[in-house]
This record gives sequence, structure tokens and C-alpha cells, in this order.
Amino acid sequence: MRANRIVCFTVLFCSAPGIKPTSVQNLYCHTAHETTWEEAETICEGRNKVMIMPKTIEDIKLIQSTCGRGRYYWTAGRRNPGSSRSPYKYPDMSEVPSLWNTGEPNNRDGDEYCVNINGDGSLNDRSCNIVKYYPAFPVCQDTEIMQLKKSLIETMDLKKRETDRRIMQLEKTLKNSVDLKKRETDRRIMQLEKTLKETVDHLIAENNKSFMKLEMSYNETKNQILKLQNFTGLTAAETCWNLQTVPSSMIECSASSTFNRSYTCNEAFSGNRDDSFYWLTLGEGVGSWIEASFKTPVFVKELRMVGSPYQPRSTAYMQNIRKVQVLTEDRYVVSVPTPVSYPYFNRITFPKLVRANTLRILVSQVINPSFCGIEQILILGCF
Repeated sequence: MRANRIVCFTVLFCSAPGIKPTSVQNLYCHTAHETTWEEAETICEGRNKVMIMPKTIEDIKLIQSTCGRGRYYWTAGRRNPGSSRSPYKYPDMSEVPSLWNTGEPNNRDGDEYCVNINGDGSLNDRSCNIVKYYPAFPVCQDTEIMQLKKSLIETMDLKKRETDRRIMQLEKTLKNSVDLKKRETDRRIMQLEKTLKETVDHLIAENNKSFMKLEMSYNETKNQILKLQNFTGLTAAETCWNLQTVPSSMIECSASSTFNRSYTCNEAFSGNRDDSFYWLTLGEGVGSWIEASFKTPVFVKELRMVGSPYQPRSTAYMQNIRKVQVLTEDRYVVSVPTPVSYPYFNRITFPKLVRANTLRILVSQVINPSFCGIEQILILGCF
């Protein structure tokens, strides 16, 4: 055979001495001229075949022994051009085997999305449109998909006609059944609507009676409280039967020291549990204090507070402040420990209502003075 003769041939059964059975069958070697990857795909489709999908070294050896050694051949391997990290895959969604040449795949120049077989039998990624410089030739193979496609189409056409006929019968039967069910459903809905209306009317009447009774009971209780206030001379705030949280708008605060503008006493009374901001001292420990001055007197019954977080080595977070004293107008009220773990509130309940214009919390025990502070304070009472 002369060197310049065009060679295009089909091998119906491929085998070679010493080569195991392979997954590539009925090869078609198109060595007439080099092509781009898409041209190779078009040539194979025109033969009702697909581009070769070698999955073992035996596949590659068979291709070379059939179509000629030393040439470069296009494979069906390709990856998604939109992602340089996506794997190279064949049309059957299997990944291209790791039979790469040294240093490959390297996506040289950023556009190597296709795979070819080198002359030495290794795999290489390269630009899909390159023709010059190591030209590649198409090699095509049969697949079970190609063989089953025609039979599948014929079967699907037959099934479709049968399915269409059955669907028409079912649609007619369904329409008749739906019409019947709709009439029955409409009748039942009318019955249910009538029953529901009667039930709702009855419940409304009963609720109105219950509400009137509750309103009468409330008014009686309120009158008794007013009589008690008139008899004892106490105000509603002093009796304090409905505790409320004192809002930050009623509080002006001060402190023994402030770490910086992000850790002022206002953060402790803000009502915001953002643990990024709270009152923090300049490193004071025992003796540091924070004080709330009320715009109007408050009858205080309960105090809730969360100390600044502290984490000793290899233990969970705990509250740094361990004990406080509570004072009003510089008068001692109570001294209590604060053992609750972070980030939960310590609850300090006073034995009786305390009338206060100011409320000071004085630190009497702390673990680490460098992190001495209070994250949140809630004052409950009447005002």
C-alpha cells in the first residue's frame, strides 16, 4: 500500500494475539485526513456509530493494532467547557480512565476540553478545534445503544398508539365519573356548610356568654384591688400584681469604668442579646459596679442578669461574675451568688417590693478581672 493512499475501513471483529477481549467493537478507522473533534463526531454519526470510548489499556492496544500505531486518534472523552475542574467523561457518563501521559491532563492554554490517544498509546487532553501539530484522526465503534435504538423506537411507536387509545377510553370514563362525583360532592358541601354555620353560631353565642362572665370577674377583681389600695393607701405600682420589664427608655446608666465605646453600660440594658456587645470594665474585678437610674420610681421585685462569658481551659463557657450585691440609693438590698452557666439568666428575686430611683449591681466575686462585665440585665417590677 502506498504511503499517500487514503485508508478508510471497517473491522467487523477485532482481535490480536496476546490482547484480551475489549469493550470497543466493530471499529471504523477513518485515516483519510485529520479532523477536529466535532468533525470526527459527525463522521461517526454518519456511520451510525459513536467515537471510540477506550476504558482499558487493552482497548487502546486493539485500536492501535487495527488502525495503525504512531498516530493520534480522537476519543469520545470530553469535559464541560464551563468548568476547568469537571472530570472528563464519555457519552455513557463513565469517566475517562487514568491512562494519561505524564503531566496530563494539564488544560494547556485553558481550552483543552477533548481527549485523544497519543502515538505511544497514552491519553492526552487537547483543544477540540486543533488540526495542525499532531493531527488526530477519527475512529468509530458500535454501542449497544445504537443497536437497541431502532428496536426501541419501533416498540415505543406501537406502545404509544396503544397508550393513546387507552387514554381516550380512560378520559371518557373519568369524565363521566367526575361529573357524577361532582354532583355528589356539591350536595355534601351544601350539607356541611349548613352544619358548620349552625355550629359556628352556637360557639359564638357560648363564647359571648363566657366573655361576659370573664369581664364581670375581671371587673370584680379590679374593684377589690382598688378597695384594697384605698384601704391601705398603696398605689397600683406598690401592689404590683402584674410584673413588667423596665424598658431601656426609662433607664439612664452609669458604671465604675467602661472598656470602650462598644462595651458601655447601655449595652447591658438594651434588651439585645447580641453577645458581641455588652458592658465590660477596664479590668476591674471586685468592687466594679453598674447602675440604673430610673426616670420615674420603680417598685422592683425581680432582677435577671447574664454575666460576661469566660471559658477556662478545656471546659464549657461559664459566667465570669460569681457573686453580686444589689443596692438601691446606696442601701443594701441583697447579696447573691450567680452560679448559672452561660448564656442563661440568673434570677434574683427580692423578698418584697423595693421602691427604687436607682439600682446598683456591685461585683463581689469574679473569676478573671480582665473579662469582668455583664452581657444583659432585665429589671422586673411595676412603674
